[in-house]
Amino acid sequence: MAGSPSGAADQPLQLAVEVPGGEHHDDVGFPPFKTETFAGQIVWLAISFGLLVYLMNKFVIPRIDGIIVHRKGIISDDLQEATRLKQDADKEQAVYEASLSTAKHDAGRIVQSAYEEQQEWLQAEQKQLDGVLQGKLEQAVKQITARRDDAVKEVNNAASATAAEIVVRLIGRNPSADVLAEAARTALEPKA
Repeated sequence: MAGSPSGAADQPLQLAVEVPGGEHHDDVGFPPFKTETFAGQIVWLAISFGLLVYLMNKFVIPRIDGIIVHRKGIISDDLQEATRLKQDADKEQAVYEASLSTAKHDAGRIVQSAYEEQQEWLQAEQKQLDGVLQGKLEQAVKQITARRDDAVKEVNNAASATAAEIVVRLIGRNPSADVLAEAARTALEPKA
């Protein structure tokens, strides 16, 4: 090895490399760049690369391939499940739309039925009311007819009494009831 410690700052550092076999070389360089070792380096490179390729093929690539196959299986299963769910959703939507259509139809039928029932009830009530009003009208007509007949009788009686009194004053005697009734009837008949 080299140098003394006392003058180390003044002198450049020299390295001495001992090579087995007793030779001493001052200029050693980077071993991979030495042309004498190229053959050994190439052999070891081929062995290392071959070992690396072997280990990759034996352990790493099968694992990666297994992972890829597993992922493809998961993706395929997920796609099949998504397709199945979409078909189920389409079926459910069709069932929903069918039930909605049925419900709309039923609601329309119920509304129509209720409307028809109300119309029938209104018609029945109208008939009943018409019957009641017709009965009251007929009763009123009967009452009016009876009162008119009574009034006509009263007028006839009053006219007969008045005519009898006039005749008694004019001629001094009482006419017969038949003659008075006929005269009152003739006088009260409407003239055409």
